[in-house]
Amino acid sequence: LDAMRGDATRFARTDSVMAAWHWITPILEWWEAPGGPEPAGYAPGSAGPRAADALLAPGGDAWRPL
Repeated sequence: LDAMRGDATRFARTDSVMAAWHWITPILEWWEAPGGPEPAGYAPGSAGPRAADALLAPGGDAWRPL
């Protein structure tokens, strides 16, 4: 209904979508390259991978508990 009324506030503009793909494409290519890193796995319903804790630990920070 918003689109039919011309209210574009709920939709991304083409230039912002293209900028996002410009930023993320090199990361996707790096992951998909032979020998690229494997995403950290974690159990469904858990707080996430333990590797995420290591990202914040050097600064003395921690993720907020779920």
